[in-house]
Amino acid sequence: MAGLGDLFGNDPDKHEIYLKMCVDASEMSKCPRRGVFSILLNVEGRVKGSGYNGTVSGAANLCGGNVCLREEAKIKSGTKLDVGCLHSEMNLIINCSREDLLKGVVYVSAEPCLFCAKMLAQSGISKLYYILGRYAAGGASFLVDHGVEVFEMEVK
Repeated sequence: MAGLGDLFGNDPDKHEIYLKMCVDASEMSKCPRRGVFSILLNVEGRVKGSGYNGTVSGAANLCGGNVCLREEAKIKSGTKLDVGCLHSEMNLIINCSREDLLKGVVYVSAEPCLFCAKMLAQSGISKLYYILGRYAAGGASFLVDHGVEVFEMEVK
């Protein structure tokens, strides 16, 4: 089975295209603070899942019904995860099979928080690409320390 490196070679344009897709799709989020979107490609380079930050299925658009509880309480991003919506990476993992996650590649429109980085590392992904300087959340170094190749990219 070919790995993603074999499929994409050294073509950074493919990575940029997936990251631009993440930025565009992040607009589906109703979060007033920021929208984040992630995509999973399996080891064959096929898109197998996606997720964006938001409330649980069937709930109101915002975590507080008509208001963002995190915004109201001035909670720093990536902290106190018991308040607020599911992160895009959480939704991605929930919506994908274990088989597709193993050795898969994740593209995300922002650096994962530490909690999501732990979930991603545990899920078995091999690589993560995110957009440099867009909502730095501190999870990249955890991923690197736990065997996931991480790439910060600038997107034009």
